[in-house]
Amino acid sequence: MIDVVFNLIIFFMIVSEISKQDLAILVLPSASQAIPDEKPPPERMILNIVNDTQVPGTGRYYISGQEYFIRHQQLNFGNPIPASTSAGAKDIKDILQPYAQRDWDPKLMLSEQFLLVRADKGVFYKYVQAVMQISALLERVHIYKMQIAIKKREPGS
Repeated sequence: MIDVVFNLIIFFMIVSEISKQDLAILVLPSASQAIPDEKPPPERMILNIVNDTQVPGTGRYYISGQEYFIRHQQLNFGNPIPASTSAGAKDIKDILQPYAQRDWDPKLMLSEQFLLVRADKGVFYKYVQAVMQISALLERVHIYKMQIAIKKREPGS
């Protein structure tokens, strides 16, 4: 019986260590194989994640010059929810839901709309991840055609 208990303790210690490694803030590689966006999809929404100068690494969400915040009970599974620092910001679901409904597939329960995410180099990846999660979690949104804008690496850098 004691052996079983010790094995369980060892198992849970190892599993908890592995799950903590997934929460690390990463420096993502630059894209050496990037190709220009030759023919952008019509009426594609562009979401900009701007580095907040007051708190480096913190993202602020902008669509067409309007600031938005992201709020959802399942977002980031307990991690801090990215939110706007502006008092005039709106909830991002107010713009994503009508946008997703433009090209909604009722059989698949998915939107065929494209979303281009442009993030400042200094923004932590969790702010981009929050956009991906909210696109999947919001009811009647389910935007799965997401494009990530990057800057092609310059030769010699």
